[in-house]
Amino acid sequence: MDSKKIDAALQIALDAHRDQLDKQGMPYILHVLRVALMCRTEEAMLAALCHDVLEDVAESRKAAFHNRILSELGPEIVSVVSLLTRPLTWTYEEYITRVISNPVARAVKKFDILDNLDPDRPGEGYTPEPERVAKYLRALFRIQAARCHRSL
Repeated sequence: MDSKKIDAALQIALDAHRDQLDKQGMPYILHVLRVALMCRTEEAMLAALCHDVLEDVAESRKAAFHNRILSELGPEIVSVVSLLTRPLTWTYEEYITRVISNPVARAVKKFDILDNLDPDRPGEGYTPEPERVAKYLRALFRIQAARCHRSL
């Protein structure tokens, strides 16, 4: 793995998620790191480190972060990160349809969902709402079905 690219992706994520907390009051970057550590390839790890950057930064900072991902990590990674960024006007189902079109985005999203569903993640009393669990389980089923279908 290219440690310079991993370092660059990590720094982008740290800069983007600075001072952000998750629903349990834990630093948001911990979620990003857990997702990245589940990845098996460099491309997936780089995309995972940046998977929420474009979605979570202020609108005024999106272009700068997009350009930074492009210049430091390359067009393939910015493409995957863009796929993983849900447009505000899209339904979750439309978004998942777009995500499953790319194997790297599919893998990162699977790990993102698994971390979001993990009742043992750090923090106080994490229990995802039943509606969220159902939504994530439907998405995981679609992701896995797409993976299996493409491998036939």
